[in-house]
Amino acid sequence: MWDARFPLGVRLLSLFHVAWPVLLIWALRRVKYDKRALPLQTALAVVVLVVSRCIHPEANLNFAWRDPFFHQALGPPWLHLLITASALAGCVYWPTHWLLCRLFPAAHSTGSKLG
Repeated sequence: MWDARFPLGVRLLSLFHVAWPVLLIWALRRVKYDKRALPLQTALAVVVLVVSRCIHPEANLNFAWRDPFFHQALGPPWLHLLITASALAGCVYWPTHWLLCRLFPAAHSTGSKLG
């Protein structure tokens, strides 16, 4: 956003981050939180990590090649992706899922035993 090499209009596109949380809270209050989100988000993350592995290592999209802290691979590719996906699911997705289930409980059960 602060890099003057890019036109101001392009840099201002990142301001959607300001409206995004408000829009998400409004939507969750309106339709409630679906407990099926945790397994679906985790599966989507695994697919995105595998696809990101097909991009050049220099880009390191979604940390599919190197971890964000030590900037090195965490073993062979399958192990690195497993550790990255597990860290996302355990440290980001599950706590968020737990919080959203409590803040925006569904009025009717979806019949799913997940979550």
